[in-house]
Amino acid sequence: MRYSVDYKSSLKSRHWRKLRRRVLRRDHYECRGCGRSSSILDLQVHHITYKLNAELRSELITFYPICHRRIHEAAEIINVI
Repeated sequence: MRYSVDYKSSLKSRHWRKLRRRVLRRDHYECRGCGRSSSILDLQVHHITYKLNAELRSELITFYPICHRRIHEAAEIINVI
């Protein structure tokens, strides 16, 4: 998946860092795909929707990198069909 410059810069914003921490805490620092617990540095927050700086916590999910990649790979397959 290719990301726009605006999206990449929004991930560096204070707003995003704070929201990301809230989502990780809500999900108890566990991957919602496989249940693996990990440190804040190892986990990623997936956007169900891409609303730059307007995401709701309900639109964000914690994933371990491997599970996150699988979500995106599955979405790419669906887009091809």
